[in-house]
Amino acid sequence: MYYMDKNARHSKPFPKWFMTLISLYGLGFQLLLMALMLVFKLQSFVIPFFIGYSVLIIVFISVRKLIIKPF
Repeated sequence: MYYMDKNARHSKPFPKWFMTLISLYGLGFQLLLMALMLVFKLQSFVIPFFIGYSVLIIVFISVRKLIIKPF
C-alpha cells in the first residue's frame, strides 16, 4: 500500500462513506458474493468478476489521493 501511496500514514481519519466502500473488499462480503454466484449457477463468472472487482482498488487509492488529502 505504501508503494502506491507514500502519504497514506499522514492522512486524516477517513470519512464514513469511504470506509463503507472499502469494507466491500472484506473477506466476508467477497465470500457472500461468491456464494450468491454459485447459488445462481454463475460459476464461470466468479474469477472474471473478482479480477474486475480487484481493479477497483486502484480507483479507491485514486479517490484517497485526490479527495482525501493528507494533513
